Amino acid sequence: MSSILPVLRYENLDVADEGITAVDGSELWFVAHTKPRQEERAESNLRTLGIETFLPMTRELGRRRSRRSRVAPFFPSYLFVKCDVTAMLHKITYTRGVHRMLGTVEGPQPIDPQIIDSIRERVGDDGLVRVETSFKAGDVVRVTAGPLEDFSGVFQAYRKPSERAEILLRTVTGCFRALVDCDSLEAS
Repeated sequence: MSSILPVLRYENLDVADEGITAVDGSELWFVAHTKPRQEERAESNLRTLGIETFLPMTRELGRRRSRRSRVAPFFPSYLFVKCDVTAMLHKITYTRGVHRMLGTVEGPQPIDPQIIDSIRERVGDDGLVRVETSFKAGDVVRVTAGPLEDFSGVFQAYRKPSERAEILLRTVTGCFRALVDCDSLEAS
């Protein structure tokens, strides 16, 4: 998690025995580690306490045979919490669904608010984080789901209205074009 969410060393922090607070009295962003598959429960309970939270969600393919997409947390078992940690730490850690706050032995460590802003910029109208794929014409790709699973081909173009991609597949009998879900492609 540390490689995804770097801890910011604020210059306007007051580090005392009681914990970390912003010198100007503002609330800071922290990361709460939730119990498995209880991110939404923890978020709901924290909001009930009046704590601002941010739980980024995304659409992912199911791992079962049907391969249906589902909405899931962008960071499974983690959610962002904005608060005065010295006043709310006890309430947060004993909230149903929360396992602990991320930090060091000295206590929870704030994260850079630019990380939150960056993720929020990627949230679409549907409330889900958009993960942009950047295939270019000519890139070799592999299909990861569907009837063409494990086939490799050459990326041709995106077909926006249906969120599909056109790829060129080579078979024993020749080449053919196929439309596949963008979520079902990975670089080969």
